[in-house]
Amino acid sequence: MTTEATKNNSMAITAQGRLGKTFTRVYQNEEVSTITLNNTMISRGFEIARGWEDKDINIPKRATASSAGYDFEAAETVLIPNDGKSHFVPTGIKSYMNGNEFLILANRSSQGIKNKLYLPNGIGVIDSDYYNNPDNDGHIMFAFINGNDAPYEIKKGDRIGQGIFSHYLTTDNDDASGTRTGGFGSSGK
Repeated sequence: MTTEATKNNSMAITAQGRLGKTFTRVYQNEEVSTITLNNTMISRGFEIARGWEDKDINIPKRATASSAGYDFEAAETVLIPNDGKSHFVPTGIKSYMNGNEFLILANRSSQGIKNKLYLPNGIGVIDSDYYNNPDNDGHIMFAFINGNDAPYEIKKGDRIGQGIFSHYLTTDNDDASGTRTGGFGSSGK
């Protein structure tokens, strides 16, 4: 990684990015620009996870221009038992984002109200270093608890949740230095 000062008191940091591409972030007036080798803006997005390339997976998209969340679909049909336990529904999707961002996984209102399917954590949090992790390639899955009196079937292609990108802040004395070593639950207890 190299750092250089540029005119107007801005700073340019050049580093190796995802998929081996070199990128430069220019910090000026609290704005960050990411530039790839092809001068294409790449900040955040979705890709098909390894092993799901030939499964007819749809990339999450927003329903309207004012929607905050990107709708995720089930990558396969899953029967959720009504046993009070968490059950994972695969999406076949992974997400990349800048280092100071995360993806919130939220339930769709219809899942909880109409279908009585609940996220056990309330929300899910996908950190930027979850992308391409060695355990599961960053594959995003939604966990559900079934509140119905009978098993509930989620069909392939059903919209099961939303992903909302957000920034986070750190404290002045933050000293986090660990590195992700795997997938779900790998950053510690």
